Amino acid sequence: MNFLLYKNPSGQDRTAAERNYVTEATRCRWETLLCNRGNKKNMKSVFEVQGNCLTVHLPEEVDHPVSEDIRKESDNIMRKKYIRTMIFDFSETMFMDSSGIGLIMGRYRAMGMRKESIRAAGVSRHIDRLLHLSGLHRYIEIQTAEEEEA
Repeated sequence: MNFLLYKNPSGQDRTAAERNYVTEATRCRWETLLCNRGNKKNMKSVFEVQGNCLTVHLPEEVDHPVSEDIRKESDNIMRKKYIRTMIFDFSETMFMDSSGIGLIMGRYRAMGMRKESIRAAGVSRHIDRLLHLSGLHRYIEIQTAEEEEA
C-alpha cells in the first residue's frame, strides 16, 4: 500500500496532491462500499485495534466484495502491527455467504491456526447455525448475542 501511495504507476514519486487523491479515493471507496450495504460506518470504525487484538465490525451483508476488502485491509493491519487475537463482530450481520466462511478460515490460517486466535462475537441464531454447519465452530470461539446479554 505504501508503494502505491508514494509511487505512481510509472514508478516516479507522487506529488503531495497525488498522494492526497490516492488516500481520499481509498477512503471514499470504503465509504461507498459500506453505505451501499446499509452501513454508514467509515473504514476506521470497521477495524478497531486495541493492544494486540483486532476487532472487525462486519456489515449487514458479508458477500464476496466485502470479504475481499476486509481480507485485504486486515492483512494490511496485520503486517503493520502484531495481532494475536482477531474478533469478528457479527452484531449487525444478517447475511453471510460462503466467501464470509472463507474469510474467517483465511484469517484463521493467517493467525497461525490457533483456536484462541479467532473469535466470533454478537452472533445471531442464523449466523450461529451457519458457522456450525460449515464446521467453523471447531476452530473458532463463538459467542452468541444471548450469551453476551447474560
